[in-house]
Amino acid sequence: MKDANNVVLCKGVPPDEYLPLNTICFTVKKWDSADDVQTVSVDAASTMLAQRYPALAWGQLKSILCEHTRSVCKPAASDWAIALSAGSMSALDIAIAMFLNPGDTILVEEFTFLAMINACVAAGLRLVPISCDSSGLCPESLELVLGSERSAGRVPKVLYTVPVGQNPLGTRLPAHRYQAIYDLCTEHGVVILEDDAYFYQQHNAHDSLADDDGSAVGELQNLGATFVSIDHKGMVFRLESFAKMLAPGFRLGWVTGPKRFIEALG
Repeated sequence: MKDANNVVLCKGVPPDEYLPLNTICFTVKKWDSADDVQTVSVDAASTMLAQRYPALAWGQLKSILCEHTRSVCKPAASDWAIALSAGSMSALDIAIAMFLNPGDTILVEEFTFLAMINACVAAGLRLVPISCDSSGLCPESLELVLGSERSAGRVPKVLYTVPVGQNPLGTRLPAHRYQAIYDLCTEHGVVILEDDAYFYQQHNAHDSLADDDGSAVGELQNLGATFVSIDHKGMVFRLESFAKMLAPGFRLGWVTGPKRFIEALG
C-alpha cells in the first residue's frame, strides 16, 4: 500500500493530480456591512481535503461545533457527543430509522413541520398529536396522551418537537415547560427528538436593544433552555442546522445526543 507504484483502488477516490480544480473564489458581503465585500479563496490543496474526510465529519469543524454546543447549549449528560449531518432533514430521516419501526407510535405537536409528517407517513409510523397553546406544546396534554396510550397497550417511543419558532405556530416553549415535558418523557421511556433549527432566531433575546442599533447582537448564552441542557438521563437527540444561521440551502447541520446515539450514526 505504501509503494508509490501501486494504484490504490479501495479508497474509491481519483488521484489528487487529476482533480480539475485549481482555485475556488467567492465574493461575499461582509457580515457587518451591506456595502463592503470580501473575497474568499480556496486553493487546490484545500479542495483535496474532500477526498480524506472521516465518516462523522471534518475534525476541525467538529471540534468547533463541540465547543459551541458546550458553551451555548450546555449539555447536562456526561457522555454527550455530536456528529455532522447533510442538513436537519437528513438527520431527521436517520433519527426515524434509528428509533422507530413501521407501526410504532411517534408523538407530535398538533400542528407540525410538514416534511416531518411526510417522512413519518413514508416510514409507516402512527402519529399522535399533542395539543399546543400560545406558548407551544402543553405538558398537560402530553400527560393525558401518554396515559391514554399506555391504557390502550401502546408504547410511544419518540416525541418530536420544535420548541423554538415552532413550525408553523411560531411559538417559543417557556423554560418551565422544558422540565415538565422532559420529566414526563423520561418517566415513560420516550426519546425527545428536539428539532431546534430556529434556536438562534429568537427576537425576544434582543428586546433590550434599541431599534436603531443594527450592530448589536444578543448574547448566545441568553437564548435560554434546551432539552439537552437538562438531559441527565440520555434521552434527547437534538437537531440543528446552518441553513437558518448562515445561509439557506446549506444542507449542513449537526446533531447532539448521548454517545450511544451518535455512535449508532457511524
